[in-house]
Amino acid sequence: MQAVHTWSQALLDADKPVIAAVNGAAVGGGLALALLADIVIASENAYFMSGYSKLGALPDLGVLQTLPWAIGSLRAKEMILLNRRYTAAEAVQIGLANRCVAPEKLMDEVMTAAEELASGPVAMLSMSKVMMKRAYEASVEDFLEREAIAQGVAFGSAEFAEGVSAFLAKRKPNFNG
Repeated sequence: MQAVHTWSQALLDADKPVIAAVNGAAVGGGLALALLADIVIASENAYFMSGYSKLGALPDLGVLQTLPWAIGSLRAKEMILLNRRYTAAEAVQIGLANRCVAPEKLMDEVMTAAEELASGPVAMLSMSKVMMKRAYEASVEDFLEREAIAQGVAFGSAEFAEGVSAFLAKRKPNFNG
C-alpha cells in the first residue's frame, strides 16, 4: 500500500498540472486517480462512483480527503456511503469533472488543454498548484502570509514581466518556463 500512496502523493505534489481523461468507469481507484488530477475532462460515456461500499472496503488513495475537497462533505458522504453513481454531466455539475465532451472529442480536448498549459507561465502554474493544495492545510492568516510571499516571487519573475509586457502590447505572451 505504501507504494500506491507514494505515487498518489507524487501526483498531488507534481509541479506540473495533471490532466485526467475519463472515458468510462471512474470507480474505486479510477475515481481516486481522477481526484488526484488538476483538470478532469470526461466523455459522455464516463461515470463516477466510489464502489468501495459494495466490497466492504474503506476508500483509499486519499479519496476520503480529496472527494470532500472536490464536491463538499454532504455529496462525498452520499457518494461513499450510498455508492451514488454520477454521470459525466452530473460530475461536471457537482465539481467532480471540469467538462463533459463527446467521446470522439475527448483526446482533442485533453491535448488542447495540455498545449495551453505547456505554453503557460510554468512558475505561476506550479506555485498556484502548491498554494491551492496548502489552502486546505492552513489558517486564513497563515495562507495569506504564504500567498504574499509567493506573490513577491511571482511579481519578480521573468514570466510576470513577459505577461505584463504582452498585455500592454496587446499580444499573446511568450512564456519560456
